Order: sequence, then C-alpha cells, then structure tokens
Amino acid sequence: LIRPKFEIAYKALEKLDKDVGEYSQPTGGYFITFKSQKPIASKIVELCKEAGVLLTPAGATHPYGKDPKNNTLRIAPTFISEKELEIAMDVFITAAQIAHNQG
Repeated sequence: LIRPKFEIAYKALEKLDKDVGEYSQPTGGYFITFKSQKPIASKIVELCKEAGVLLTPAGATHPYGKDPKNNTLRIAPTFISEKELEIAMDVFITAAQIAHNQG
C-alpha cells in the first residue's frame, strides 16, 4: 500500500544531481531524509510552499527545530495520493534545483 509511494519519491529524487543533495531509503520508517549539499533546506521549504506543496519544517529532524547546517529535510510520501505525490515530488525537485543554483 505504501511501497508504491516510496518508489514514486525515489524515482523523482534520482533525477537530482548528487551535488544538489542525497537521500536515504528508510528501512522501516515513514520518512525519507533528504540532505542538501548547501545550507538551503529552509529555501526549499519556502519555494515548495509558494508552489502549494507543504513539507515538514526545515530543522524538524533536530533538537528545538534548529538544523545548524540548514540542509536536512524529512519527506513523508504516504500522506497524499500517488498522483498528488508525483506532482509534489516534481515541485520538490524543481525547488531543490532552484535553491541550489541560488545558494
């Protein structure tokens, strides 16, 4: 039931160059961890929000919500439908590329 959603997210994340960021494939959790190479996590969240895609806040994976490197995001692919996820992941990839190029 949830595996196809993770596969959609992985397929989209594979499109990103490694110089933009990398992701982990969870072995039992419901979140994918994305780490950007630059301190742009909050910018990615902002760009996604402007496009109508909500993410967990930048820093959510750290104590007190403060990510000292501003590079870690948590993606929850199970929350929305597969079609919505495909669109949301396209937005995420575009936002990550824009933020990387600006940062």
